[in-house]
Amino acid sequence: MYKILVATDGSEHSWKTVDEAIIIGKAMNAEITAIIVVEKKPVLVTTVPYVVVEQYQENIEKSAQEILQKTNEYFQEKGVNGKTVMEHGRPADIICKIAEKENFNLLVIGHSGLGKMEKLILGSVANKIAHLSKINVLVVK
Repeated sequence: MYKILVATDGSEHSWKTVDEAIIIGKAMNAEITAIIVVEKKPVLVTTVPYVVVEQYQENIEKSAQEILQKTNEYFQEKGVNGKTVMEHGRPADIICKIAEKENFNLLVIGHSGLGKMEKLILGSVANKIAHLSKINVLVVK
């Protein structure tokens, strides 16, 4: 079976990316997996209480779960064979690793997401994935 991995982050543009994966997935009767990668940011300021940092990380995790729940519902609504997964680590590295390890045929990513510099031609995560991936990558604009 043809397998598509689509990276999502909850941004408006990532929903366009999910839509593109669905269009391709339906045409190929493919299995689609949406992935969100939660990155633990190192705390550089020692004056921030540990509790605040932990609450921040918990909020990020909760948001990621909510995005995946909405994505699952969207897959059902669109009638596609889809599932979701959350991973932890550096997004580009984890996405490429999962895509290769689980034998995906296509990796669908957005050209930008929630990063501070999303106005760049190609977002830093998308750029890294496009260069690191050993499988075909579709960059959705």
